[in-house]
Amino acid sequence: MNLDTIVHVGSRPWLPSPSASNLDAWHEDDVPVAGIFDLGGEKILFTAVGGVDSDLTVWAYLPLSAAEYFELDELIFESVPELICEIERRFEGRCFALASARSFVIDYWTALLEPADSVYSASTNFLKDLVAALKAEVRASKNDPGFVQDDQMTRLMRVEYFRSPQAIGRRDEVRDFLVNRSVIGLVLS
Repeated sequence: MNLDTIVHVGSRPWLPSPSASNLDAWHEDDVPVAGIFDLGGEKILFTAVGGVDSDLTVWAYLPLSAAEYFELDELIFESVPELICEIERRFEGRCFALASARSFVIDYWTALLEPADSVYSASTNFLKDLVAALKAEVRASKNDPGFVQDDQMTRLMRVEYFRSPQAIGRRDEVRDFLVNRSVIGLVLS
């Protein structure tokens, strides 16, 4: 499956595409946090990375083979930590898609072109790249007399990494995201 078809900006993280259907939520915390959905005849495993108690969240998506799906469908998890460990194991050494969402609406995403060690290391790299892009754009905006700040949205990034024409960040939202995630001690000013 082409990873670029899984996630669409503006969708809910647990059904990240208008074509996604048949949500099977394995764990919920006010919203579906982990499970499987159908997309174009394929089964996609999804999970929130690190929880959903913040306004900004990170999500991971992995296409499953038929054998993987049937194996997972037969498993019974006795605890949430056991479920999380199994999901994390499935992402190890694989290519998958990542997305960030604000108020459970996807705003940025990327498809990993090379296998990741883990869902957490890939998420960390995703966020580091976001920070680097933001810092570069903020520096450029300070040195660019033609930089225009919109009342609704500050242009912070437009990089191919996020592969989405809507990959435009809001300065305050991104700052809150980074502070809430304790990714860096950066304060954009």
